[in-house]
Amino acid sequence: MQILVASNGSANAERAVGFAARVARFLDAKLTILTVSSEIVSSKLRRMSQIEREAPSEVIAAEARSKLVRAQRVAENAGLPNAQIKAASGDSAETILEVAKASKSDLIVVGKGQHDLWADLFQHRTSQKVVESSCCPVVVVP
Repeated sequence: MQILVASNGSANAERAVGFAARVARFLDAKLTILTVSSEIVSSKLRRMSQIEREAPSEVIAAEARSKLVRAQRVAENAGLPNAQIKAASGDSAETILEVAKASKSDLIVVGKGQHDLWADLFQHRTSQKVVESSCCPVVVVP
């Protein structure tokens, strides 16, 4: 069995990683932790890259590595020391679905997004998009 958990470094995502790790341990399943970086470089990241004198892509990669290391520690603390990690870039929901399909995941675990008026009114949350479009079961962890 293959489980894919998406993590953006938020508290909700860390809860999702912990849950997915416990399920993977219980089912003797493989766990992959995925973080997805946006292809759009924010002004904050541009400033950070200027301060650090690194290309924006290097700053994004370092941020992704940091999120994955924290998520991997959460999985280890939940009793799963061998979780795989993966970083990708693109639209979060689309990338999660693509990775799930490519890895033949049997289950996707995502954290519930934070309430945001803009997201509620004008765009779908990542978790909602994944639930609506997934070809395998999805667990949304509050």
